[in-house]
Amino acid sequence: MRRNQIILFVLFLSLINYVGYLESFAGAASSSEHQISSDHLTTEVKARFENVFPPPLEGDSSSTIVRNGQRLPVRPEQLSESPFTFTIPEVSQTTFPNGMKVFSLITTASLGVHVTVLVEAGTVYDPPDKVGLAELTAQALRTGGAGKYTADDFDRELDKLGAEFAVDVQRDYARFDLFCLSQNWEQALRLLSQAFIAPHFEDAAVEREKILFRERIVRQEDEPAELSRREFRKVIYGTTHPLARSPRPDDILQWKKRDVIAFYETHYLPSVTRIGLAGPPTIGSPVPVLKTSFAEWHQNAPGFRRSVPFPTADGKPAYKGVFLLEKDMGQAFFRLGHLGKKRDFRDQPVVDVLNNILGMGGLTSRLMQKIRTEHGLAYGVGGGVFEDDPVGIFAVVGSTKSASLAQAISLAVEVTSETRLLSPEKEELETAKKDAIYAFANRFSSPKDVVVQYMIADLYGYPKEYLRRYCDVVRSVRGEDVLHAAQRYLRPEELTIFVLGPASVKDQLQTAFGQSVLPWNAASQKAAVGEKASSSGTRKRR
Repeated sequence: MRRNQIILFVLFLSLINYVGYLESFAGAASSSEHQISSDHLTTEVKARFENVFPPPLEGDSSSTIVRNGQRLPVRPEQLSESPFTFTIPEVSQTTFPNGMKVFSLITTASLGVHVTVLVEAGTVYDPPDKVGLAELTAQALRTGGAGKYTADDFDRELDKLGAEFAVDVQRDYARFDLFCLSQNWEQALRLLSQAFIAPHFEDAAVEREKILFRERIVRQEDEPAELSRREFRKVIYGTTHPLARSPRPDDILQWKKRDVIAFYETHYLPSVTRIGLAGPPTIGSPVPVLKTSFAEWHQNAPGFRRSVPFPTADGKPAYKGVFLLEKDMGQAFFRLGHLGKKRDFRDQPVVDVLNNILGMGGLTSRLMQKIRTEHGLAYGVGGGVFEDDPVGIFAVVGSTKSASLAQAISLAVEVTSETRLLSPEKEELETAKKDAIYAFANRFSSPKDVVVQYMIADLYGYPKEYLRRYCDVVRSVRGEDVLHAAQRYLRPEELTIFVLGPASVKDQLQTAFGQSVLPWNAASQKAAVGEKASSSGTRKRR
């Protein structure tokens, strides 16, 4: 008891000293050697100190405390139920004469200036014989010099401005992010614009990026989660489909600088580019500076938008059955699924709720409850219906001990089938809806993120009110809406199973599912019967 009292007393003195430090830092004390004790605390400081650890109410110390005149519960179940609400800031939008769309948000919440550029030049636009060229082009654009700057000078100029410039290539777009201090934002923006208007693609930079790109691909072979994800997409879409194909390491080294320049000239156009800026009020209106910086970027070719072919004629996975990619390891990674849904904002909120109930809701999801909590079979498991154009994927993903693989997959199939039949209980539905709203809110955690969400919504053709109305639509979702979505998008009879694991799992899979387990060779897998080589994401004139 006395030891606890001593500890509390020491903590008390430490906190007093800390409060004194804050007071002196704010200018309350003029002497650098000022030391504060409890006798020197002002009434204001004491009041604030007492508010840190407010005394409990008399006669109710076990369940309630008071802070700022309000009673606060001390146990989670005593929390009151109140709807979670948040407001999405308005983002200004305009379109420049060259076709480039501009999104801007000026707010005191932004400490620096963030600029994001989205170009519709993602991996879906890779030429069929040069899969990975979109990635290489974006990286070489970043590191290959631009305008009057060599590659090294470009980086030195970024450093002088205190700016960071990063690249990330997705299926639908290449994303470029610039962050800089607000006092240098105009110079940094002009530097950024040169990377798009007049990139050099220096020979040394292209060769270096080819080597680095090849190394990243090779390392995927030692990353089971990424390897299984990559190969599962080929099982569902087909090995040659733009939404599934992957670059081969040795092919990359054969590409030339002229291939990079050709891809840039075809796909890096103002009319398929969106630029977003988030910054503080001190920078004023960014639109005139943006317009001046990108004024020399002309539309030298017609603008296009992608059009990707549907992967299969019958709407079912390109490869059907149970497939095993052998890898000597102590556990197994499994994926089962089929084609999912077309990107459509009208039912996406309902599908988000369905996904939380099925497998995206963490420990409360049905997959997690059944496979991990009840049976203790999986290290982790999840799944859902995912959208894309022309069609996405439904997938259940997990990993488990090799010995329990077949049982874990069987339970996943069982949960998928039950979800088509069982409407969610009231509490389950409300939890899933809250999770959907919280996940949506997290996408707007910073001014930069707010702008990017507006840009992506525009990229996919979502109406402007979609983001503002999303939470209200989720709150209105009923159990029958979720059941209808499950019956529409979950098709257990079409499930294809893919496993990355040791050869020893083959017998249990064959016994459990009553069919031969087919080998999957990631390096040399041929197209399925009836599968035709798909061209790159062709672009329709805008």
